[in-house]
Amino acid sequence: MSFKYGPRKEVRANRMRFLRSLGARFDECVAMSVNDADSIRRVRVKQKGRGMRIPEDAVKADAFITDEKGLFLFLFTADCLPIAYLDPRTRAVALAHLSFKSSRENLASKVVLRMREEFGTDVSELLVRIGPGVHKNSYVKKISDIPRSSRWKRFTDKVSSEEAKIDLIGYNREDLLAAGVRARHIHIDDIDTAATSGKYFSHRRSVRIGEPERRFATVIGIR
Repeated sequence: MSFKYGPRKEVRANRMRFLRSLGARFDECVAMSVNDADSIRRVRVKQKGRGMRIPEDAVKADAFITDEKGLFLFLFTADCLPIAYLDPRTRAVALAHLSFKSSRENLASKVVLRMREEFGTDVSELLVRIGPGVHKNSYVKKISDIPRSSRWKRFTDKVSSEEAKIDLIGYNREDLLAAGVRARHIHIDDIDTAATSGKYFSHRRSVRIGEPERRFATVIGIR
């Protein structure tokens, strides 16, 4: 799905085939080029097609929000968490890329607050899905890279004097709860991309066993 890891003609064909299975069209999407920070962009119908045919045209952001019908937000990942948001009342949607870096910036809750500001979203009604991504048992980082805060400490388990497992999903779930999202409205995919071979690509697994780097896509939009 990513131009970075495949020939452009092949990537376009894969994207078209994937979108066809969802009942969406290629030229209805806008693709994200992530910054690994906390930038949120409101995207509009006039941006349809950006980043779908050539990578240089993708919109730089770490999260997209929109309330415009017929526009589909397109994100590719391979271990980082794709988080999709739906406001069932206003029909506004959002899509965020939660890496370790953007999680440290509390991007998940910032998207919630931005939707409330832009669309008048009632946070208590907001529906959120955390898609396939790396789970705690597969996510080990150097302790020196982890923020020394009580909040992060609750989501880390030491495995040695130098390394710890990180519950990135748990951290972002708590961030969403702190923003007012109801626990019953947060749905978490049970797929651990870094541990599961075959269906989902994984950067960490590629590094570990030498698989070719690839990306899969998450898409959300309103007709």
